Amino acid sequence: MRIGNKGNGKGEKVGKGAFAGCSELKTLVIPGSATKLPPFQDFKTCDAPTIRAPKGSCAEEYAKERKKRFKAIK
Repeated sequence: MRIGNKGNGKGEKVGKGAFAGCSELKTLVIPGSATKLPPFQDFKTCDAPTIRAPKGSCAEEYAKERKKRFKAIK
């Protein structure tokens, strides 16, 4: 799943429960424009996906803090 950028410099907001009941989600791509991520408790029903985002982004920090898989993208 790719979380997009609205083109106005602001990232899309992902609300609580956005991934509830997921079972097939393998990768979550987050743009560098994202400044805050919600707690993804929704991944209790499946393995947490690999978070793909730019190196040094809030998504990388989020992944490191929560010991989630992370892969840097350009």
